[in-house]
Amino acid sequence: MKQLFEFEENKTFFGLDVYTPGVKLRDIEKLPFAQFFKDSHVGSTMAFINGENYIYLHDWERFCKSFIQHGKHRYQGQVPERKMPINIYSITKYGELRFKRTIDAQDYTYSNSSGSMDIEIRHTKNGKILQLYTKEFYQMGIDEYSNNEEIMKRVYSSNYINIDDWWKLYNNLDRR
Repeated sequence: MKQLFEFEENKTFFGLDVYTPGVKLRDIEKLPFAQFFKDSHVGSTMAFINGENYIYLHDWERFCKSFIQHGKHRYQGQVPERKMPINIYSITKYGELRFKRTIDAQDYTYSNSSGSMDIEIRHTKNGKILQLYTKEFYQMGIDEYSNNEEIMKRVYSSNYINIDDWWKLYNNLDRR
């Protein structure tokens, strides 16, 4: 193990050249575990000198020692907190969409969807179901179904989201 921590002059772990203030990110990116290093380096600083990114030597060597001795990095095993805010709208009595609230999509799981205009999601803790429609559904209801009382009740009593948020939900929700 001792040999792993001894280097030639101006070299560091994995044979990388040492510069002031550390090692070039470009050199790290040539290593087979470059993405693993980048995952561990989230939130850390880098030096930017003459158009080149440098990882500080103490950061690089701390990562390498942990990687060699334990096979993991400082964030491994921790679940990153991913926020996916989705804005929900309601309809005013004048037929205009009005911001209602923002939810974090990570608090929900997929429940059901009957097409490209709606999605049903279930809260992971309290089990409440939230039926969401796209703004396009609202417009289609106004344009095509204004004489159908049942559809218009649903149009006016629904929660709405942007189509981009609908796709974000549909593609990222847990489908257990």
